[in-house]
Amino acid sequence: ALDMAPDPGTGPRILAAAIELLERDGLARLSMDDVADRAGVSRASVYRLYPGRSALFAALLAAESPFAEVSATLHRLHDRPPDEVLPQVLRSLDRVAAPRIGVLRALMLEVSVGTPEAVEAAEAALRPMFGEVVSTILRLTAAHADRWRSVTRSHDIPVYGFERYAD
Repeated sequence: ALDMAPDPGTGPRILAAAIELLERDGLARLSMDDVADRAGVSRASVYRLYPGRSALFAALLAAESPFAEVSATLHRLHDRPPDEVLPQVLRSLDRVAAPRIGVLRALMLEVSVGTPEAVEAAEAALRPMFGEVVSTILRLTAAHADRWRSVTRSHDIPVYGFERYAD
C-alpha cells in the first residue's frame, strides 16, 4: 500500500490541514494522525508524501516561503541597478507574504523555538532558498557597488554579513 502513488490533490490537502493544526497547536503537538483526519486521507497517504513531522514541516516551509518569488524577482532584474531592484523585491515580498502572514508567523515561531525537528526542517527547506537570494544580492552588490552602498545606506538596509548563506 505504501508504494501506491497518492491522488494529485492529496499533497495540498495534507499541507492545508497541517497548517491549520500547526497554527492551532504548534509543531510539538502536531500529530500525523490528526493531519490525516483533518485532510480526509489515510495515515499511509500522509506518510507516503511526508515520512515524518520534519519532512512535513520542511514541505510547509518550502510551500509558504516567499523566497521563490523574491528569487524570481531578483533573477528577472539581475542586470538592473539596485535602486530599481530593491523596491521591486520589497513589493514582491509584500505581495506574497502579506496574505499569509499568520502562517509565516506560525512557521517562524516554530523555527525560533529551536526544536530539533523545526531546525532540521528549516535547514533543509530554507537554506537553499535563502542562499540563492543572498547570492543574487551579493552579485548585484558587486556589479553595482557604488549604487548599492547608497541605496542600502539611505534605507538603512544591512546587506553585508550574509555571505555565509550564499551558495
